[in-house]
Amino acid sequence: MAKNLEQLVQKILESAGITINGNNPWDIRVRDNRFYKRVLRGGKLAFAEAYMAGWWDTNDTMSLHLFFEKILRARVDEQAAQYLDLPTQLTLARVKLLDRFSNRQSTSKSRRVSKQHYDIGNELYQLMLDKRMVYSCADFEGMEDQRDLDQAHVNKLNESCREVGLEPDMNVVDVGCGFGGWLIYAAQNYRVRGAGITISHEQANLARELCKGLPIEIRVEDYRDLEGQYDVAVSFGMAEHVGRRNHRSFYQKISDCLIPGGKFFYRVIGKNTSEFTYDPFIDKWIFPGGELLSLAQMIEPSEGIFKVISVKNKGRNYNPTLICWDERFMGNWEEIKRLGNGKYDDSFKNGWHYYLSSSASAFRVGNLQVYQIVFEKPGVFWGL
Repeated sequence: MAKNLEQLVQKILESAGITINGNNPWDIRVRDNRFYKRVLRGGKLAFAEAYMAGWWDTNDTMSLHLFFEKILRARVDEQAAQYLDLPTQLTLARVKLLDRFSNRQSTSKSRRVSKQHYDIGNELYQLMLDKRMVYSCADFEGMEDQRDLDQAHVNKLNESCREVGLEPDMNVVDVGCGFGGWLIYAAQNYRVRGAGITISHEQANLARELCKGLPIEIRVEDYRDLEGQYDVAVSFGMAEHVGRRNHRSFYQKISDCLIPGGKFFYRVIGKNTSEFTYDPFIDKWIFPGGELLSLAQMIEPSEGIFKVISVKNKGRNYNPTLICWDERFMGNWEEIKRLGNGKYDDSFKNGWHYYLSSSASAFRVGNLQVYQIVFEKPGVFWGL
């Protein structure tokens, strides 16, 4: 029985050009024979958790993203779906059913992602991100050096400021401001003032330190509670935390806080179609309650609230961004572990390496995108 399971897994992986115990960097080494039954019966979540447990790895750990690229291109998950056991099938069916009737991004549920992801320790992010600590997709377009993360983020920050026409003394707000990177750049280079909101206490504490001396206020606040009047609003990477059920009210809240003619710069991760998708690993271990939307699902709720000024696809930039983060995370692991004082173990390391590598590959093969949308609140006649 065990031998048959091993042969079946090998056959599925060979369709993607992957060999168990092969010699290529992306080939895998199985360290625990329980791997075969678990991944066949438990699907994506079991596959990820087996990696977290150290049951398998690629020959070259840093080539894990190449492994994922191959299995995504070959659609291995579709081939393996027929072997899922009944409990796994029922769990997936239940999630799909609940998605039709529940709001996974309500105010109370939104706090889970802060606790599980954003509040796990600033030392991790300080050693993984660029010097400005921007936790969103950079912009490598036109750059020869695909490892210069600092410059790639400057490119993104500057473009966003130009897209909304920042001018001195404008009042701006960053919704989901993270560590305040965009606000700091805008204040230093465009002489604006403003506020940033985040639901993460850890992010807010560090952001306040980084913003000292600048006309920037950092608040721990849910977007639903946003108040004030602003010339410009920006938001990076928020769509998956807002969800499709809340996007119209999200847009209305942003609009209510903008002056007539005010612009809203929205740069977010998205998917290619509007059909239901679910990644049980990401939902359980990385971003609980997260929901990726298609471009249509993000544009349609804005109707009657905003004018759409421009739409760009920046998805090709997230693969090198994630690769940089992964290299920094793995390269600084011992220091991250030491500073964490017991918060981070090898299972955590494996899980984050898996998350960063698999996400990079999803962007590389085109399964995921980054949509950059500029909205404008009606009320100002453009003229000729």
